[in-house]
Amino acid sequence: MPSPSLSRRGALRGLVAGVLVPALALPVLSPAARAQEKKYPEITFVNSPSIAIDVQQVEITREYVSRGAKPNVEHLFPVTPNDAVTRWVGDRLVPVGRSRLVRVVVKDASVVEVPLEKTGGIKGWFTTDQAERYDATMEVVVEIRSDVGRDAYASARVKRSQTIEEGASPAKRREVWYAMTERLMADLDKELERSMRQYLSPYLR
Repeated sequence: MPSPSLSRRGALRGLVAGVLVPALALPVLSPAARAQEKKYPEITFVNSPSIAIDVQQVEITREYVSRGAKPNVEHLFPVTPNDAVTRWVGDRLVPVGRSRLVRVVVKDASVVEVPLEKTGGIKGWFTTDQAERYDATMEVVVEIRSDVGRDAYASARVKRSQTIEEGASPAKRREVWYAMTERLMADLDKELERSMRQYLSPYLR
């Protein structure tokens, strides 16, 4: 499958290059449950200055594909880390050249659920423990490519962890997951821009 290209800011939104995403067996919600489920907005970067790059195209490749099953839970997030990176590319990177391309490679966009030990005995009856910890990792590489291969690259790897208390409702979990993705993307945005300005400066305009 050919990789999608980006000819203007935001045009890449929702497109993925060269990846077949497996169908997920998720619970079916009733119409009433779907109506009550909180809708979360996209995580955008439209208020950040665009990064103009001397290339003709921008494309994104997702090397990381979610397992779609525990201990991985990123596929359950209101905004998945993979989708958030796609939006970042569309909002921030702008091609202004006549040759070459920028390829953004998502190496990792995983979130793993780790069960935590709970207080035992009588004390446990009166204690609200943190039930699970979510460990998120994002790794993204931004490559400048020409006909001869990769000319230069910049990369960033960020991590975040968040616990949640036992008995948390599904709605509370989704709220925690959304906030976690927001913070993770803020970290990635900062680190990727810093790395790009350090290693891709000859191509930035």
